[in-house]
Amino acid sequence: MLLPHEQFWSDAEENGEISSVYEPLFDSDAAGEISSATSLGSVETSGSVAEALTDALLYDEFLLFIWPQFLWPQLILGTGSVVNAREQIAQLILRYSLDLEVLALKGESQRAGGDAAALLRASRFVQRKRHVLASEICEKFWPPGFVDGNGSGAGVAKSSAPATMDLDDDKNNGGQAELGGNFVALKQFLFHSEPFYCFRDNVGLLVAQPLVLPVQIGLFDTARRWFENFMTFTSMPKIQPEMTRLSWTCLYDDYIEKGPGALEGLKGSLRNYGIHFRVAADLESNVPRAGSLVSGTICPQPTQPKATRPDMRLPWHWQNRNNIEPGRCRLGTGVDNDKWHNYILALVPFGRWVSKIIQAEVCTIASDQDFFSLLRLVYRNRRGLLTLSWLRRVKGIHFVQFDLYRDEITDVRSRPALPPAELKGQYIYDPMPADLVPPIGPNLLVHFFENPTHAGVLPDLYRRVPKKLREKLVPCPKKGSSSGWGIEFVEGVDTFVFFLCGCACFLLCLFAAVAWTVARDDVQGGFGIGGFLLAFAIFCGGIVHSALNGQGSV
Repeated sequence: MLLPHEQFWSDAEENGEISSVYEPLFDSDAAGEISSATSLGSVETSGSVAEALTDALLYDEFLLFIWPQFLWPQLILGTGSVVNAREQIAQLILRYSLDLEVLALKGESQRAGGDAAALLRASRFVQRKRHVLASEICEKFWPPGFVDGNGSGAGVAKSSAPATMDLDDDKNNGGQAELGGNFVALKQFLFHSEPFYCFRDNVGLLVAQPLVLPVQIGLFDTARRWFENFMTFTSMPKIQPEMTRLSWTCLYDDYIEKGPGALEGLKGSLRNYGIHFRVAADLESNVPRAGSLVSGTICPQPTQPKATRPDMRLPWHWQNRNNIEPGRCRLGTGVDNDKWHNYILALVPFGRWVSKIIQAEVCTIASDQDFFSLLRLVYRNRRGLLTLSWLRRVKGIHFVQFDLYRDEITDVRSRPALPPAELKGQYIYDPMPADLVPPIGPNLLVHFFENPTHAGVLPDLYRRVPKKLREKLVPCPKKGSSSGWGIEFVEGVDTFVFFLCGCACFLLCLFAAVAWTVARDDVQGGFGIGGFLLAFAIFCGGIVHSALNGQGSV
């Protein structure tokens, strides 16, 4: 079943009413031929369409969603340069204007009280102003201090060339015509119509383009997935009393519902991601579906600058951060700015039995992808270089209450645990108090931790995570400790890697047995030596497994 905007485009394509308009989307010469012959300077009401359009694209003031402040920064960082960002945003706005023109020409909007001529002029006005709007968006959301792949900084985010181009268009078209009609109808046409919804979806899908991993990593992930599916299927525990299990095949988490419909709300958030579970324990990344988009609406993927990749599972603009520290507040220091700071309190294993706290600043986290990428960086920076770290793996991420002592030492008191509503001046999460405990299951958190690009481009899950407001948590000078709430990384043995090591040891022992048999013509002696080597390998593996598993249990 098609959604309303999907049905609209399906009908339009069947009637042959849009193909001639869509062809010149990426052809600048053809796009110039369909430029409007009418200029829009003002409207007959108090607000101008130009200001309203800019506000809608920057702040989404006319809608219930606040998507621009989350999507535009990711799109700009993802392009890698000022020129690419401005060009891609201008192309998206061009697509939006052409869709508006199709809608105006169909005449269906007249039933909502709109004047066809005024709506057509509005669509062509959007088309002419696309470069100005793109420059405004880049100037507003360009990260301070960010240097793009061409060596350009924030000062060039707003170029005079596109604006001059649009001004020349206005001069050629007279520059005196005004848009008459009902401003309410124009607002409905511009911001509450199918073209705007498609435009918003296209921005999100362009930001959410899945990361393509090398073939060898994909094969390794597939083998791991099937192994873990088998292990989970054979050892799935029973559901504890008063808990509800949310599962897709073998991936599951148990929750306690504090409010009616809380679990359904989490399911809805995951469905809105566009993720799905094709096989056991596998959340697939957001792949654009043909039915929800107009053909050809997605711009080509930007060219990625050449740079080293410390972690290939991160979004590429996180791998090439270009002087931008992930999550760091860009407002600067000062009394007025300090009140906007917030931190994630993460407990990372230190040594064998102790965890230490890392208080990562998350002021500029704009999506779930950013949040899980930051968690991955925080963990790898602390644990990535330890001995036998390749045999360890995060087995669970839990919401905990803990005591913080000096030297960043922590002691977990309870799990799952969230800050009470009385502490809303010190912590923030949504909803508060939580209607689902834990707000996000530990297995789901681990999956997105290991695959940040599978998460969404809006902060649907991130807003459920408690964050410390204004300042970092410090131990009380008198007591020597303070209570806090955050997340805890729980490590364990990477069972799949350990299984592969066991298979390798078995093959080596088998090779030794066969080699002895062939060289000495002694089957009994050869396989006796092979059996002795295998027993010793199992003994050593058991010791290593016990040592690694001593980090804690899920």
